[in-house]
Amino acid sequence: MGDSHAPTIRLAIFGNCRLAREALATYFAGQPGFVIVGHTGTVDGLVQLCALTSPHVAVVEVERLGPPTLQALAELRRRHPEVEPVVIYTTVAPEAIAIAAEHDIAALVPGSAGLDAMSRVVRCRAGERDSTTPAGEGQALTDREMAIASLITAGHTTGDIAQLLRISTHTVDNHRRRIYTKLGVDNQGSAVAQGISLGIAPTRTHPTRPSRRATAPRLTPREREILVHIAKGHTIRQTARELGIAPKTVENTQTRLYRKLGTNSRGEALATAYQLGLIEPSTSSSPDAAH
Repeated sequence: MGDSHAPTIRLAIFGNCRLAREALATYFAGQPGFVIVGHTGTVDGLVQLCALTSPHVAVVEVERLGPPTLQALAELRRRHPEVEPVVIYTTVAPEAIAIAAEHDIAALVPGSAGLDAMSRVVRCRAGERDSTTPAGEGQALTDREMAIASLITAGHTTGDIAQLLRISTHTVDNHRRRIYTKLGVDNQGSAVAQGISLGIAPTRTHPTRPSRRATAPRLTPREREILVHIAKGHTIRQTARELGIAPKTVENTQTRLYRKLGTNSRGEALATAYQLGLIEPSTSSSPDAAH
């Protein structure tokens, strides 16, 4: 039997391939003693994820381990010395080992070693770090903020969140404002996009609103335009101004879009659109991407 009193290891996951990092997140989430705080496909996202969620270990999955990845990890170590990187690679550049040693990046695991070996390395490296070291003061999300951020990402309204967590809507709004500040956003649409891009998934103790559709609906070009503007956090008036159409036209199109997605709000529509692959979280070039 496992040790029920063993400390929980908080993991952030970075990878060029979305399917690969989601597979890693699923694997580690199913192992005792691990909690996934998020996953991302950009270096900037990984740095922000470490600041927001205080992981013990950052699992980095790359096709080819080379200087760009190691330089990025060296910067991560400089900004978040409390986070231990574990790198999983398929191939390695000849000069990479020396660079890794220079920056004290010792946990390098070939993908061919398998998941069990990877898990052992992560546990070992986590045990060598001080798990009480906090992230930058005032920057990390609290446990309550993480719960609310995950529900915002899933498209829940303030009323939904208040009911699920058994707190007042006023308390939810106060937490929401602090979450927006820490995420660097100013509206729910941007918060949903940011939360999804960082892999801040809904916690198991607070179920998400179930999707009403199993497959993506066919959207008109105008509906896709409106969806993109929702993802950017634009208001109806901003959308109307940029598209050169009347606000009423935006409202009517948005209503049809909600109906096709089986949703009732901007946040829920955006979350469902991401889940159905109609839009993707914003990404930037990642180091050592496979060609």
